[in-house]
Amino acid sequence: MRQATHAFLLTPDVAPVPEPATAVLTLLGLAVLAGWRRRQARVAHELA
Repeated sequence: MRQATHAFLLTPDVAPVPEPATAVLTLLGLAVLAGWRRRQARVAHELA
């Protein structure tokens, strides 16, 4: 009798596409960081 292989552990059944909430939070975080960087650049330019 052959032993079962555990190949299913190497190929998960999850899709590579993130959930919508995860994608929204990621984009929101990137937008906040971009806005913060723009504000920092504007303040630095005004002080120079």
